[in-house]
Amino acid sequence: MKIRTDRTASQWNKHRFHALLASLSTQEVFMRTYSVLALVLMLGIVGITATACNTVEGVGEDVTSAGKAIDKAAE
Repeated sequence: MKIRTDRTASQWNKHRFHALLASLSTQEVFMRTYSVLALVLMLGIVGITATACNTVEGVGEDVTSAGKAIDKAAE
């Protein structure tokens, strides 16, 4: 098998990418793009939600301790 040396690896990757795009319809390209975008957004939302749960739990503990302090002061 003869190895072609007229293109660099990045040129071959670029060529393969363009060949892949040429083989797909415009609708398929948009669907793949939106699928990747939706996945990234969902992962971001999951990360933010997990962080928010810890934050809300901390706020709940602060409010509870403040309520207990007010009860003690009222007695």
